[in-house]
Amino acid sequence: MTAPPEKPPAKQPAKSPSAPPPKEATRSPYERTLALLPAAVFVLWFTGVLRMHGYDAPPLLLGALAAVAFTLQWLLGRRRSARRPLYLLPGSTVAGASARSAALVAAAALVTGIVIETQTPTGSDSTAPLWLCALWHGACGFAIAYLLFVRRYRPPPTRAAKS
Repeated sequence: MTAPPEKPPAKQPAKSPSAPPPKEATRSPYERTLALLPAAVFVLWFTGVLRMHGYDAPPLLLGALAAVAFTLQWLLGRRRSARRPLYLLPGSTVAGASARSAALVAAAALVTGIVIETQTPTGSDSTAPLWLCALWHGACGFAIAYLLFVRRYRPPPTRAAKS
């Protein structure tokens, strides 16, 4: 008796380089909440700027601003989901890399805030000094940039060992 002939292993279809990546698993509640925070920081920034210039923001304006901000965040988030992730250098962490990147954005927001605040007339009730207004712009710029970068940084992909 002879052994039955062995079937050659089935060929697996080759992956095309332009094929979309497989869908990721569902995101955790932490990641879903993290996606909403930049819009919330924007609403806080806008409210702070109004208050520093001596204006009171009515609740209807804040509600409309929040609705627009969260809608834009949702629309841009859907468009941005196809962006490539930023890979970390070996030995760095997501929080550290995000903080360094956000610090650059915060410095630009601080300088831009100083220039804009020196050129903008303030309201009659304004008591905020220039340094506090500029610091507000820088801090909000840092917060928004940090939240956006922390979602994009990923550990470097590992390469499979060839056999």
